[in-house]
Amino acid sequence: MPFMMTRTHGNSVMPEKLASGVLLQVDGLPYTDVVGLAQGPGKTFRVGGGRSNWFHIPIPSVSRIEGSDMYLDQCYAFWSSELRPDGSVTGGIQEIHFWDGTARIARRLNPFLMTGDWSHPREQPDGRGLPFGNTWYPHYTTEAGVDTRFHIYTGFGISLRAEFYFDGNITFHSAGATWVDYPLI
Repeated sequence: MPFMMTRTHGNSVMPEKLASGVLLQVDGLPYTDVVGLAQGPGKTFRVGGGRSNWFHIPIPSVSRIEGSDMYLDQCYAFWSSELRPDGSVTGGIQEIHFWDGTARIARRLNPFLMTGDWSHPREQPDGRGLPFGNTWYPHYTTEAGVDTRFHIYTGFGISLRAEFYFDGNITFHSAGATWVDYPLI
Protein backbone atom coordinates (compact mmCIF):
# COMPACT_ATOMS: atom_id res chain seq x y z
CA MET A 1 0.00 0.00 0.00
CA PRO A 2 1.77 3.20 -1.13
CA PHE A 3 2.06 5.95 1.46
CA MET A 4 3.94 9.25 1.15
CA MET A 5 4.63 12.26 3.36
CA THR A 6 5.68 15.60 1.84
CA ARG A 7 6.98 18.59 3.77
CA THR A 8 8.09 22.16 3.16
CA HIS A 9 10.03 24.57 5.34
CA GLY A 10 8.40 27.78 6.54
CA ASN A 11 10.81 29.82 4.41
CA SER A 12 8.65 28.90 1.37
CA VAL A 13 5.68 30.96 2.69
CA MET A 14 4.60 33.92 0.54
CA PRO A 15 2.37 36.81 1.67
CA GLU A 16 -0.52 37.92 -0.54
CA LYS A 17 -0.43 41.67 0.17
CA LEU A 18 2.93 43.42 0.04
CA ALA A 19 1.84 47.07 0.03
CA SER A 20 -0.48 49.45 1.88
CA GLY A 21 1.23 49.06 5.25
CA VAL A 22 -0.12 45.56 5.87
CA LEU A 23 3.40 44.23 6.43
CA LEU A 24 5.93 46.10 8.55
CA GLN A 25 9.68 45.69 8.93
CA VAL A 26 10.77 42.83 11.18
CA ASP A 27 13.21 44.12 13.83
CA GLY A 28 13.71 47.25 11.69
CA LEU A 29 15.50 45.28 8.96
CA PRO A 30 15.17 46.68 5.42
CA TYR A 31 12.93 44.84 2.90
CA THR A 32 11.48 42.49 5.55
CA ASP A 33 8.20 44.38 5.04
CA VAL A 34 8.20 42.84 1.54
CA VAL A 35 9.87 39.43 1.78
CA GLY A 36 9.75 38.65 5.51
CA LEU A 37 12.76 37.52 7.54
CA ALA A 38 13.92 34.01 6.60
CA GLN A 39 15.91 32.24 9.34
CA GLY A 40 16.58 28.68 10.47
CA PRO A 41 13.32 28.16 12.37
CA GLY A 42 11.17 29.66 9.59
CA LYS A 43 10.04 32.91 7.99
CA THR A 44 8.79 35.80 10.13
CA PHE A 45 6.46 38.57 8.99
CA ARG A 46 5.33 41.61 10.98
CA VAL A 47 1.68 42.47 10.41
CA GLY A 48 0.26 45.89 11.23
CA GLY A 49 -2.40 46.21 13.92
CA GLY A 50 -5.97 46.23 12.62
CA ARG A 51 -4.80 44.47 9.45
CA SER A 52 -5.10 41.02 7.93
CA ASN A 53 -3.17 39.18 5.25
CA TRP A 54 -3.24 35.81 3.54
CA PHE A 55 -0.09 33.69 3.61
CA HIS A 56 0.31 30.93 1.01
CA ILE A 57 2.26 27.69 1.44
CA PRO A 58 2.98 25.43 -1.53
CA ILE A 59 3.09 21.75 -0.55
CA PRO A 60 4.90 19.18 -2.74
CA SER A 61 2.11 17.12 -4.29
CA VAL A 62 2.01 13.42 -5.14
CA SER A 63 -0.54 12.21 -7.69
CA ARG A 64 0.72 8.66 -8.47
CA ILE A 65 3.11 6.15 -6.90
CA GLU A 66 3.83 2.69 -8.30
CA GLY A 67 0.83 2.96 -10.64
CA SER A 68 -1.61 3.95 -7.88
CA ASP A 69 -3.48 7.24 -7.66
CA MET A 70 -2.66 9.08 -4.43
CA TYR A 71 -5.17 10.98 -2.26
CA LEU A 72 -4.68 13.71 0.33
CA ASP A 73 -5.13 12.12 3.77
CA GLN A 74 -4.13 14.95 6.09
CA CYS A 75 -2.16 18.19 6.12
CA TYR A 76 -0.76 20.58 8.68
CA ALA A 77 0.85 23.99 9.16
CA PHE A 78 3.00 25.05 12.11
CA TRP A 79 3.37 28.70 13.14
CA SER A 80 3.73 30.92 16.17
CA SER A 81 2.44 34.45 16.76
CA GLU A 82 3.89 36.99 19.11
CA LEU A 83 2.28 37.97 22.41
CA ARG A 84 2.38 41.50 23.84
CA PRO A 85 4.50 42.19 26.95
CA ASP A 86 1.35 42.03 29.12
CA GLY A 87 0.58 38.55 27.72
CA SER A 88 -2.31 39.65 25.49
CA VAL A 89 -2.40 38.57 21.86
CA THR A 90 -1.23 40.60 18.89
CA GLY A 91 -2.91 38.36 16.32
CA GLY A 92 -3.10 34.88 14.86
CA ILE A 93 -4.71 32.65 12.24
CA GLN A 94 -8.45 33.06 11.62
CA GLU A 95 -9.15 31.07 8.44
CA ILE A 96 -7.55 28.30 6.38
CA HIS A 97 -8.18 27.42 2.71
CA PHE A 98 -6.98 24.28 0.89
CA TRP A 99 -6.24 24.43 -2.83
CA ASP A 100 -5.79 22.12 -5.80
CA GLY A 101 -4.21 24.61 -8.20
CA THR A 102 -6.87 27.28 -8.81
CA ALA A 103 -9.70 25.29 -7.19
CA ARG A 104 -10.42 25.82 -3.50
CA ILE A 105 -11.32 22.33 -2.31
CA ALA A 106 -12.04 23.06 1.36
CA ARG A 107 -11.94 25.83 3.95
CA ARG A 108 -11.90 26.17 7.70
CA LEU A 109 -13.10 29.25 9.58
CA ASN A 110 -11.83 29.00 13.12
CA PRO A 111 -14.25 29.67 15.97
CA PHE A 112 -11.64 32.02 17.47
CA LEU A 113 -8.20 33.36 16.60
CA MET A 114 -5.44 30.71 16.79
CA THR A 115 -2.79 32.70 18.68
CA GLY A 116 0.51 31.94 20.38
CA ASP A 117 2.53 28.79 19.84
CA TRP A 118 1.21 26.42 17.14
CA SER A 119 4.71 25.20 16.19
CA HIS A 120 3.84 21.54 16.82
CA PRO A 121 0.68 19.40 16.48
CA ARG A 122 -1.90 20.91 18.81
CA GLU A 123 -5.64 20.72 19.52
CA GLN A 124 -7.90 22.66 21.83
CA PRO A 125 -11.66 22.86 22.39
CA ASP A 126 -13.58 25.21 20.12
CA GLY A 127 -15.99 26.51 22.77
CA ARG A 128 -18.60 23.86 21.92
CA GLY A 129 -16.44 21.01 23.21
CA LEU A 130 -15.22 20.00 19.74
CA PRO A 131 -11.47 19.84 19.16
CA PHE A 132 -9.81 21.93 16.49
CA GLY A 133 -6.14 22.29 15.71
CA ASN A 134 -3.42 22.79 13.13
CA THR A 135 -3.65 19.33 11.54
CA TRP A 136 -6.56 18.95 9.13
CA TYR A 137 -8.28 16.11 7.26
CA PRO A 138 -9.91 17.76 4.23
CA HIS A 139 -12.41 15.51 2.48
CA TYR A 140 -15.78 15.67 0.78
CA THR A 141 -18.98 13.64 0.90
CA THR A 142 -20.27 12.13 -2.34
CA GLU A 143 -23.95 12.24 -3.34
CA ALA A 144 -24.15 8.66 -2.04
CA GLY A 145 -23.01 9.89 1.40
CA VAL A 146 -19.50 8.42 1.23
CA ASP A 147 -16.63 10.38 2.84
CA THR A 148 -13.86 10.60 0.25
CA ARG A 149 -10.33 12.00 0.17
CA PHE A 150 -9.28 14.54 -2.49
CA HIS A 151 -7.13 13.53 -5.43
CA ILE A 152 -4.90 16.54 -6.17
CA TYR A 153 -4.63 17.08 -9.92
CA THR A 154 -2.38 20.14 -10.23
CA GLY A 155 -0.63 21.28 -7.03
CA PHE A 156 -1.62 21.42 -3.36
CA GLY A 157 -1.50 24.62 -1.33
CA ILE A 158 -2.55 25.82 2.09
CA SER A 159 -3.55 29.46 2.61
CA LEU A 160 -3.79 30.96 6.09
CA ARG A 161 -5.47 34.29 6.88
CA ALA A 162 -3.76 36.12 9.72
CA GLU A 163 -5.71 38.80 11.65
CA PHE A 164 -3.83 41.24 13.89
CA TYR A 165 -5.28 43.54 16.58
CA PHE A 166 -1.88 45.10 17.29
CA ASP A 167 1.42 45.19 15.39
CA GLY A 168 2.96 41.73 15.82
CA ASN A 169 5.15 39.01 14.37
CA ILE A 170 4.04 35.69 12.99
CA THR A 171 6.57 32.98 12.12
CA PHE A 172 5.75 30.10 9.80
CA HIS A 173 7.84 27.03 10.67
CA SER A 174 6.73 24.26 8.32
CA ALA A 175 3.80 22.61 6.57
CA GLY A 176 3.14 19.28 4.93
CA ALA A 177 0.76 16.56 3.85
CA THR A 178 0.27 12.81 4.00
CA TRP A 179 -0.85 10.91 0.90
CA VAL A 180 -2.45 7.46 0.66
CA ASP A 181 -3.64 5.29 -2.25
CA TYR A 182 -7.16 4.72 -0.90
CA PRO A 183 -9.84 7.35 -1.65
CA LEU A 184 -12.41 6.32 0.96
CA ILE A 185 -12.13 7.41 4.58
